[in-house]
Amino acid sequence: MKQWISTFALPLAACGGATSPGSGSNTLYVEAIVEGKPDSTSFSVIVLRSGSNVVGANVFFVDQDSGTERNLVGHGDASKKKGDYRYEGQLGFYAPNLKLKITAGNDSLEALLAGPAPHVILKPDNNDIVAANTGEVLGVEWRR
Repeated sequence: MKQWISTFALPLAACGGATSPGSGSNTLYVEAIVEGKPDSTSFSVIVLRSGSNVVGANVFFVDQDSGTERNLVGHGDASKKKGDYRYEGQLGFYAPNLKLKITAGNDSLEALLAGPAPHVILKPDNNDIVAANTGEVLGVEWRR
C-alpha cells in the first residue's frame, strides 16, 4: 500500500497561517500546485494510486476565508505516464488559506495550505516622488 504524500508549491514563501500535510486513507499520492496572483488562484493536482493516474476522483479546494469551494476538472490521458492526467481549476481572487479535499472511492486526503497574506503599501504614497541618490532613507510601511 502506497503512502500518500502532499506537495504544495507557491511562488512566495508561506507565512501567517497553518499549513498541514493532512490526513487520509494513506493510499493516494498527491501533487498539488497552487499559484496565487493578486486577482486569481489557480490549481493543478495530480492524483495517483499505486503509481497509476486516478480518474474520477472528487478533487476540490475550499477557500477557508470565504467558504468558496472550487471543484477541479480532470483532463488528460490517464493511460499515459504520471502527470498526463491532472485536475485543474481557478478562483477569480487570491485565496491565501485553502483546504484541499480528495476522495477516490474509499480513499481520501485532506490537507491545509496557508500562503502569504496580501499586502498594502501605506508609505510612500502612490503619488509620492522619490528622488534617487539623495542619501535619504526611504521609509516604507505596509500592512497585511
